[in-house]
Amino acid sequence: MLLSQLSPDDPMMAMLAQMMAQRQSTPAVDEDDEEDRIDREEMERQAEEKSQAMAKALRHLRSKIDDLYAELGFLARKLHWRTTRSTGLQPAQQRACDRFFHPRPGTLAERRTQNYSLLVSLLSNRSRV
Repeated sequence: MLLSQLSPDDPMMAMLAQMMAQRQSTPAVDEDDEEDRIDREEMERQAEEKSQAMAKALRHLRSKIDDLYAELGFLARKLHWRTTRSTGLQPAQQRACDRFFHPRPGTLAERRTQNYSLLVSLLSNRSRV
């Protein structure tokens, strides 16, 4: 049956108008869009969890690195004490030790690099003595 054949008073026309009004008043939710939104939210949640886990692991690693540097400083002081007490150092070695225990101002990374290179120098000189 064609719409042009229906009269405005026809019950079919009233029912059709009611269905059209109802369809326009309620927004159509596409199931695919809803699934995509749920998937996107799940991926965002997982990414946030991974980010938090990585931040926690990074904090843990930084803490471990700081602990290792503290231990390295202790061992270096112990080595310095033993070296100066047992054998005596050459002037260049003594200057290296002094620089290690009284570092120049700089960033923490610069001081750590200097300390590490001086410690390696001390250890290599110690093995020659």
